[in-house]
Amino acid sequence: MLIGKRSKGIRSLSLNSQCNSFGIRRNYFRNNKEVCMAIRDMETMLLNIRNKKIVPLMEESMRCYNAFAYRASISTAFNAMFHDLCDKLEALKETNSSIKALYQEIERKKQQQEVYESYLIDNLASNNLISKLEKDILDGMRVMRNKASHPTDHEPTAEEARYVFTTIIDLVLSKGRILSRSAADDILSLLKDNNYFPSKSDFKENTKIVRYDIDSIHESALLYLVSKVIDSISNDPDEENYVLFFTYLFLIRIEMTYLKL
Repeated sequence: MLIGKRSKGIRSLSLNSQCNSFGIRRNYFRNNKEVCMAIRDMETMLLNIRNKKIVPLMEESMRCYNAFAYRASISTAFNAMFHDLCDKLEALKETNSSIKALYQEIERKKQQQEVYESYLIDNLASNNLISKLEKDILDGMRVMRNKASHPTDHEPTAEEARYVFTTIIDLVLSKGRILSRSAADDILSLLKDNNYFPSKSDFKENTKIVRYDIDSIHESALLYLVSKVIDSISNDPDEENYVLFFTYLFLIRIEMTYLKL
């Protein structure tokens, strides 16, 4: 009886061990499947980066992530974002004297090896180049980068590293330009001039004028511009410039949508 009980116990233990082992293997493969999916998603996101000079830095960030070096992954992605923001700022420097002054000050800080990230974020917001929400997100990631870059008790997780990587691409690197609401405000001011469209009936030339002006505006700022133009039309339907601008903008957007199909 003792032998039988013992044998039954051994069989029971063996069965439990197999079940536990199967559970471990199942969790192992499930977790690795999730990791592989995350890596594939990150690789795909690299294709969305507009500034190709930044791609090698983000590839390095992804390699660090794959090697479980999450601190390095976060820091590298953050550095890539600021390289790109500085390039975007340089592209706008001739459009506005305050933006040019900001760019020159950032370049001075970089040459003097001074910390400039907080200064840049604050001034992008104060110059209406990014929204308050975008500023809050960038500030949050700056805090995460600081925790990752300096010796602290905080140990960055894979989820944090993925969040920083994906958010930086979605928010900054995938965009051709930064918000530039100031450029939208400039257009609104120009529309008050009756000569904005030299000829009201020249379809080709007027399309070219509108296309040129909106080319320097981020998608988010374009929504702001459209809402202001619609407000102006609602307040005064006889304001021909606003009606024409909205019409040509609408046609340009239809053309762009058609070309993407």
